[in-house]
Amino acid sequence: MKIILTPEDKKYLRFYGKYIQSYGEKETTFRIDDWNPDYTDIHDGRLHADENYYLDIPERITPIIRKISESLSDYEPNYESDDVGSTWADFKIDSQDNSVHVEFCYSYFTRDEQGMSWDEVEISADDTLSKIMDELRESNVPYMSVKFDGNGDSGSIEGAEDEDGAIIDLPADIEDWCYNQLESNYGGWEINEGSNGSFIFNTEKNEVILDFAWNNENTECDTIYEEKFDI
Repeated sequence: MKIILTPEDKKYLRFYGKYIQSYGEKETTFRIDDWNPDYTDIHDGRLHADENYYLDIPERITPIIRKISESLSDYEPNYESDDVGSTWADFKIDSQDNSVHVEFCYSYFTRDEQGMSWDEVEISADDTLSKIMDELRESNVPYMSVKFDGNGDSGSIEGAEDEDGAIIDLPADIEDWCYNQLESNYGGWEINEGSNGSFIFNTEKNEVILDFAWNNENTECDTIYEEKFDI
């Protein structure tokens, strides 16, 4: 790990450690959203402690954090996924072990694929579904994909497409049936990271397939700097 702090920096950080202890805090974490190796936009008044947002941050802390950030310009993130959501860096000043610790973190999404299907026997046993399939045949719709998406405590049916991807009208009874299946079989499909997928109605094969996947948000963190400021 790099040596970045000067003797004056360390002296002031020891003072800062005593300062936050006087407020009952053991550490201060400054989170910099969207931080990257070239990020230098750390100005006075912009830093807030995650542990105590109302804690006054002395002005002399800002140039120390900014210097550390600028000194990490050669850091190259190694992402475990191409589906990166957000990135940030946590700059933590620990008054217990007198250290500064920086972690680069990012979130990414994975899909837990599940699903279910209804074959000819199950369709015949379900009056509503049987009626839906007859309705599609009468409308000369051999194939229909009904997409849905849910997250952040909100979810909705996104519409319907034919086999070629052309948008087609979605009858209200089919939309209602899809919502009922999601609620009955995958309760909470719209909560937090939510889920997405599609219902595929195939009248030629007389089957319905539900492609369903939960969205899982994962976090990875990498320690990119740590240094003691004790004597």
